[in-house]
Amino acid sequence: MEEKKKTTARPRKEEGQAHECGGCGGCGNHGHHEEPDWKSIAQYKAAELENYIKRQRDAVQNAFNDGRIHVLLSILPIGDSLSEAMKT
Repeated sequence: MEEKKKTTARPRKEEGQAHECGGCGGCGNHGHHEEPDWKSIAQYKAAELENYIKRQRDAVQNAFNDGRIHVLLSILPIGDSLSEAMKT
């Protein structure tokens, strides 16, 4: 049978005291936290998305080039054989 973890509630801090709630995750002291800068967050996420798209585009281009090289290397021996056949 599994043992359940015991959780203990943090004591509430008085107004103005420092605390480590990580964004009022239960401390009850909501008045002092700043609002997130949504514009900066949106710009950061847009830049992340643009970088992801560029990486994916590069990956597709690399895969295409690798496939082209593979096909050419597969065809070269056939061309050599045809060239030898034409000589005889």
